[in-house]
Amino acid sequence: MAGNVVLVKHAGIVPQCAIAFEENYGLTPAHPPGLYTNLPISHEHVDHVVDDPRIKGVALTGSVAAGRSVAARAGQKPQAVLDGTGGSDGSSCSKTPISNTP
Repeated sequence: MAGNVVLVKHAGIVPQCAIAFEENYGLTPAHPPGLYTNLPISHEHVDHVVDDPRIKGVALTGSVAAGRSVAARAGQKPQAVLDGTGGSDGSSCSKTPISNTP
């Protein structure tokens, strides 16, 4: 993972899946705490996470509405945005490159 951490916000209807992913991610006691973290937050709090200056990239798989919302927010700052929307029938993907300028 080259020093990168993963923060995950699962859909609110799958909390047990989110916990299982975190528990089974393959981490060992040698890995630092927080390398993979499930964020049990509502969609209203996602903007706060995306806006955090420590967040350097955002990936989303979900509805078209969620994709538009997250991509619009994440696109306001120089970070990678990988957006695959359409639920189980992915229909659009876009990628915004990381800018090296401050």
